[in-house]
Amino acid sequence: SPTEATKYMELRHQRMVTQLDIRLPTGEEQVATVIYRGSESESRSTWNGKPSPTQLVAAPQNWDLGNPIVALQASLTAPDLKIAGTSRLYGMPHTLVRFTHDGQPVTLELNDYNGYLDGIMRRTCIPSNIANSIWGDYEVRTLFGDWRLEQGGLHYPFLATTYFNGTLQDVGETKDLEINPQASDLAQIAVSPVDPQGVQNPRD
Repeated sequence: SPTEATKYMELRHQRMVTQLDIRLPTGEEQVATVIYRGSESESRSTWNGKPSPTQLVAAPQNWDLGNPIVALQASLTAPDLKIAGTSRLYGMPHTLVRFTHDGQPVTLELNDYNGYLDGIMRRTCIPSNIANSIWGDYEVRTLFGDWRLEQGGLHYPFLATTYFNGTLQDVGETKDLEINPQASDLAQIAVSPVDPQGVQNPRD
């Protein structure tokens, strides 16, 4: 099912906001917003303009390592960083680099031809999620493609394909990318305080 989303990410402060605006053929509309702040995850939702109770839970392990820049930064500061073998991806040789982050193993697949980060394999668990909690620890593999050169010299992939325990889960395509945006509604959401009166325990 195709879905469009707007995403805002602050690499320095480990914050991310993802907002989905879902319009149904019936005319109804849902706006779902997920806010990650370090080790916390907050979910806000409105249905036809009416807000639902906010859910505040622990963020999934390594939630930010789906971003290639964050993954590379984490590897450079990991004390146990090491070369862990080779692989072939997209028909080309790759070097595997492995390290530990947030108590879980992470493996990067680096393209031997151009040095790009073409794949990230990480293990995680989401106890608060109904669909994912029954799996316990599971493997997420994200493959990148359609690398483009942005202003300022940054290379960034506009295609990300995600696998859940080896099974295709979703394909994400970036339509527009703005680096260091001057103004963003999601930036205000990222730093907004949590309303304690509106928080509902997901276990309820």
